[in-house]
Amino acid sequence: MKKINKFVFPLIAGLTCLASCKNDQTKKHTVNLYDYSSSSCYTEYSLSSSTKIKEGEVFEYPKDPSRKNFRKFIGWTLDKEHTEFYDFNKPVTSDIKLYANYAKEDERVLHVDYDDGVYRWGIHKKGDVINNVPSPSTREWDFKEWYLNKSLSLKAKFPLTMNDDVYLYAQYKKHKIPVYYHYNGGIASKTVQNVPVEYGECAKYFIPPESKREKFVCWCTDNTLETEYDFTTRIYEEGTELWGKWKKVQS
Repeated sequence: MKKINKFVFPLIAGLTCLASCKNDQTKKHTVNLYDYSSSSCYTEYSLSSSTKIKEGEVFEYPKDPSRKNFRKFIGWTLDKEHTEFYDFNKPVTSDIKLYANYAKEDERVLHVDYDDGVYRWGIHKKGDVINNVPSPSTREWDFKEWYLNKSLSLKAKFPLTMNDDVYLYAQYKKHKIPVYYHYNGGIASKTVQNVPVEYGECAKYFIPPESKREKFVCWCTDNTLETEYDFTTRIYEEGTELWGKWKKVQS
């Protein structure tokens, strides 16, 4: 038993070391932050800090820098032209260069939040008038209104005058898809009723008004009345039409 322990303990220690060494070899990426080279030069950048980040980890938002002759720091962008802000929620998968972006004393910033995790902005001269802001919808969501606060309690009214920085937050509602029910019998046999459902939801089951002569059987996928509709089917596209199937009531 002593001989076994004599070999087992070094083996365990070796395996532990190998596992530890393997963890230490996790791929790392470099995140470089660039700021203006001097207070008087706003076209040339120099490296202000450099950080090593493990593959898959996120780079924590650094402290906002400040610069003489600028009113405020806006954020970190992926290019010198400041066309795309960096998303600090994304895992780091490659080396990154980030550039500081500022607003000048006579500039005002329009921040736009579409509630999609992407930060957007626009720089305007003080006093500029904003008549409208694009309000894109998606297949799942329909744009509703713009608000001036994140709690969506203060509605934005256009036109907006950029005397100060403005923050806009989009409100959406779930896109509704029409579902048409052809009664095809009962006391309202010619009725075609639209009962919309929210994107990704199932059609609503109900029994249309029956008559003394006809009893409702089921909803079918088309007017041949051969296939019963499956109400567990989730709807993502328009075009769902259901047809009522009936049976005669013997008096």
